[in-house]
Amino acid sequence: MVWYSRQYAVTLIRINAVVSLLLIAGILCFWPAIGFAISIPLCVLLSLHVLTLALFYRLEIAADRGNLCLKLGIGLISRTIRLSDIHAVRVVGIGQDEGWGIKSSGNYTLFSVGGENALELTLKGNHQRIRIGMDDPAAFVALFNKEFVNNKFIK
Repeated sequence: MVWYSRQYAVTLIRINAVVSLLLIAGILCFWPAIGFAISIPLCVLLSLHVLTLALFYRLEIAADRGNLCLKLGIGLISRTIRLSDIHAVRVVGIGQDEGWGIKSSGNYTLFSVGGENALELTLKGNHQRIRIGMDDPAAFVALFNKEFVNNKFIK
């Protein structure tokens, strides 16, 4: 049973992807006029740009009785965390300069598609910290405590 499921998407990234695809189509349609030497490198760069957008355009978070699953973009980048491995959860603020995607520092790994708040999970054992960017991490913490800590699903 899934007790939490949420998707966070960035509208600006979707607009950027559409514009990039239109630019690729325009370059391919008019490549004889602008020249082969210019149009092919531009198409390659724009294609890489669209691929990057596809990998990071949204963050999907789902939790059931056993796992917390994170998926970025189309799902090629994902992470599954066993709920029994979580030692602590708390709300932290993240700066706008953190951006979107996956950021790894010496202290934590951040999965985000923007925003100002994050959920920080501290894992048992190695005390690794994982931050998950979300709009309302306090609601997740309250639900997590209700579903698992109070019901002793996590030991």
